[in-house]
Amino acid sequence: MTELMRRVLILCLLAAFAAPIASAGEEWSWTIPTDMTLEATDPSGRVVTFTVAARWNGNNATVTCVPASGSTFAIRRTKVICQAQYASHEDERNFDITVRDTTPPVVTVPGDISVRTSDPSGAVVTFAASATDLVDGDRAVSCVPASGSQFAIGTQRVNCTASDTRANTRTAGFDVRVTFDSITTPADMTVEATSFAGAVVTYEASARDRQGRAVPVSCNPASGSTFALGPTTVTCTATENGDTTTEQFTVTVADRTPPAIQVPPTRIVRTSQRLPVVVRFGISATDLVDGAVGPTCSPSSGARFAYGETRVTCTFADRHGNVSSASFKVIVTRARTVRRSAALFAPLAGTRVSAPPLLRWRAVPKARFYNVQVYRNGRKVLSFWPSRARLRMTRSWQHQGRTFRLKAGVYTWYVWPGFGTIASPRYGKMLGRSSFRV
Repeated sequence: MTELMRRVLILCLLAAFAAPIASAGEEWSWTIPTDMTLEATDPSGRVVTFTVAARWNGNNATVTCVPASGSTFAIRRTKVICQAQYASHEDERNFDITVRDTTPPVVTVPGDISVRTSDPSGAVVTFAASATDLVDGDRAVSCVPASGSQFAIGTQRVNCTASDTRANTRTAGFDVRVTFDSITTPADMTVEATSFAGAVVTYEASARDRQGRAVPVSCNPASGSTFALGPTTVTCTATENGDTTTEQFTVTVADRTPPAIQVPPTRIVRTSQRLPVVVRFGISATDLVDGAVGPTCSPSSGARFAYGETRVTCTFADRHGNVSSASFKVIVTRARTVRRSAALFAPLAGTRVSAPPLLRWRAVPKARFYNVQVYRNGRKVLSFWPSRARLRMTRSWQHQGRTFRLKAGVYTWYVWPGFGTIASPRYGKMLGRSSFRV
């Protein structure tokens, strides 16, 4: 035996004698899980909790496990090693935790689909399907028949399948029912009411068989009927080879037109009163459905209006809440008092004439003649010197070298008495002013 071997043997014997030796009756007791097999909950595996306890001759020991309870365990088999220590006494146990992925993806498909078509060969149907896996996330889905395929008339099953990376597979399905639509009807429609009864509505509906031949169709209410206010369901029926097909659509008659309100033009009221004056006016309103209605005005007819401009607003809402409004102005002005001389007799001030008038006034003692001046719309058109207290106008006359005619307008005339001679006249105080209209 060499020196090296002798020394190794001595060290081993010393180590053996240094290890604690359990006395009679001394032993370890463990509370430890059996091997576990669990399902993964996400791509990293799953969090696993467990309870381990150890006692030395009835005394609680300190236990340390690796990996610890509450750790995330990957998708595989992992050995958990637990060591217990009490004073100088130690012991060790272990168990396995296996995390696996045996759950297939969740496949989401639509509910059963019903399609109507007027094509005897069927209809193209599109749909959406999806799949998601706890571990692998979103997965591709394969459907047979695929979305966008031509589906024949009848009912056909669609099966959609998805697999994860561990070959877990799941299939979900739904039915596609394609019905031959032999009747063509309008889409739901909304029309405006034209009277209290509703509105006359016309539409077109047709039917044909699978060979494209026309089939009689009957609808109720018929096209051209008067539809009452509100929704009405129209049912159209056609019979082909003993099979009856029915289609429906809705006609809604609505009152969305507000009443039409007629208001007067701007009212100008002249008064010599200082207080607000009573102004009356007439308003009317007509609604297509409700007929003649009475609008509400503010201020109302018969109210007192102060001097100046006031806007009157009239509103009305029909039975279906359609509101319309209109307005006009009331202008109250102070009337100018024009004092006219009692010396001017005819025509009366403001008189409307249709023929050349006879102007007459009160004669003045010792007056040899009179000067009469006539203005039309503010412009002088006549100056004349009659010897008597009257002047018959004509349809045309000369003034300052121009010919004037009696035409429409407001004529204002003035009279002055003349003394002396026309060549060397003296005029007295103006007798007065008056007017007439042509």
